[in-house]
Amino acid sequence: MLFKGTERLSAFSIARFFDCVGGYVNAFTEREHLCVYCVVPAYKAAESIDILCDMLFCSVFRDEDIEKERSVIVSEILSSLDDPEETGTDVAIATLYAGHGLSRPIAGSVDDVESLSASSIRSQYRTLLETVPLLVSVAGAIDSECMAKQLGSKPYRSGFSERNTGLAPSWNPGRFFLDSRFSQSQVFLSFPLNSMTSPEDWFSWAVINAIIGDTVSSRLFQSLREKRGLCYSLYSFFSCNRDSSIWSSYLSVPPERTREAVDSLCAEIESVRSQI
Repeated sequence: MLFKGTERLSAFSIARFFDCVGGYVNAFTEREHLCVYCVVPAYKAAESIDILCDMLFCSVFRDEDIEKERSVIVSEILSSLDDPEETGTDVAIATLYAGHGLSRPIAGSVDDVESLSASSIRSQYRTLLETVPLLVSVAGAIDSECMAKQLGSKPYRSGFSERNTGLAPSWNPGRFFLDSRFSQSQVFLSFPLNSMTSPEDWFSWAVINAIIGDTVSSRLFQSLREKRGLCYSLYSFFSCNRDSSIWSSYLSVPPERTREAVDSLCAEIESVRSQI
């Protein structure tokens, strides 16, 4: 909805600006974050910041646009249900954090989206702007002092109150075997990470993750795919939230080779652990 027009800009004006400067603008939602971002030539950074702020703080949320976008999001949800990897990830997270808000799929369900009123959507939008601290990051060939001055005049400088984050999620360990309609087995091997509160924590796990499964030269890729030919899709990732963090490996494998793949995956992880 942030791309559907503001008090001074139409949806087409927003799209045309970024196309005309050879730029790119997009947004995404994670389980705890909303991010709106753009990539533009440095000399257009200041103007781009103005447009992004206008989208964030002055979007109009017209009823007719909400109804159109409702159909788009329903289509997005249905598309994700046709994707084994996306569906498997949602089920894995829901199992690991059973009963907690983190267990919910990011886009919700079709029923969720169809039942939302326009007034509740606008209310959530206002609540987000009024209660959540905003983080702004700008990188490139810019004048940082001028950019800071420009940003200092924006509405987000007004006071924020901390939101009640509720109870931290509890980890649900175990082995879980769930039926699915897909032709391959989706396998997740996951571990909770202790406090990820510093840059050192984050960068350390970025290096560890690259070594284990995030690159084509990683231990998991070389062992399970290149040497054993067990699977096509294979990787690892880590994710940090406010009060929980997770490292996970994922692979998709034919049913008849699932046991062999799981045994190889566990053996490779144990090999990494024993050499640290």
